[in-house]
Amino acid sequence: MKNLIVFNLILILGLFISGCDKKGPIESDKAQGNISDQALSAVPGSSEKIECSKITKLNFTGTETLDAVSDPSRLLDPGTVEVKGNKIHISGFTVLDDLTVTVEGMGTMVGNTKIVINAIWDAQTYSGLTWGSFVKIFGGKEAWKGTFRSHRVKINDTEWKEYLDFTGDGVGDNEGMKIVGKDELSADMPVPLRFSGPIKGEIIIPPHMKCAHNNSF
Repeated sequence: MKNLIVFNLILILGLFISGCDKKGPIESDKAQGNISDQALSAVPGSSEKIECSKITKLNFTGTETLDAVSDPSRLLDPGTVEVKGNKIHISGFTVLDDLTVTVEGMGTMVGNTKIVINAIWDAQTYSGLTWGSFVKIFGGKEAWKGTFRSHRVKINDTEWKEYLDFTGDGVGDNEGMKIVGKDELSADMPVPLRFSGPIKGEIIIPPHMKCAHNNSF
């Protein structure tokens, strides 16, 4: 019965979304900057010239938050959900969360992450392997695209934890750069419609990109 309730919730939300106008990536009015606009010109540290042979890494921290229960438009695609034996198979479940990050030497930026979720979970605990792809968006522009892999754990009847590793490539103004990081997401329901948690990682700028900017940042 519990499984049916959960799947019905997904179905209802999917039907609701399909009957509404589709919304694109949210361009937050609170955006204070764009990673792709600043990453090449705001490397922290002294004004001394940086050797072209060295890779520059910028640390970042922040939070990711999703509430597609209060705002069903954040569920972009319910994908497919099937029960096979004692496993739940999820494919193409797509959401748009809120992202706030503070990048070393560059300040705080507000944007969104479009996440495509696939999973194979235990049908009783809703825990197990999760993987998929993401696009991080700042100022209405795609800044990073990549993939993630995580493991979901049931803590108790009202809490699940997702331990996630991700890696991606810069797009647009960030082309040529890499991003790597971790999320630790907490959810208060078995389906991935509401979660929040800290994010941290590094932006990696290769030597040739620094040389192209006259070796001074």
